[in-house]
Amino acid sequence: MAPEKQEILEEYCKQQLFDFGVIYNCVLGSKVMKHKSYEYSHEGVYQSVLTQALGLKVPEGWAKQIAEQVARATDAWICDKEMVTEADLQRIVCKQLDKLSPDIAYAYRNNDKII
Repeated sequence: MAPEKQEILEEYCKQQLFDFGVIYNCVLGSKVMKHKSYEYSHEGVYQSVLTQALGLKVPEGWAKQIAEQVARATDAWICDKEMVTEADLQRIVCKQLDKLSPDIAYAYRNNDKII
């Protein structure tokens, strides 16, 4: 990581402003397969969890509180990571949701499989 980007990342982490790009590559033998990179967003995690919670008819105030707690925990986890995958993010979000609301965790984990 370039020194100036490292400085910016460290400053963001200190201020708890977690809105930085996340880039990852999948390496298979000597072949490098590049995947599209996404920008991590506290608000994106918050909205994703909130949407799942509200979809399960969780009261709005409680849903917002859970979403904020999960987003902050994810921010803290991602702060010192140089690379993460979508699977990493889903795993850490689900781990936090398992503690707060197993039903929301189940819905979040299986969102693409629910009919």
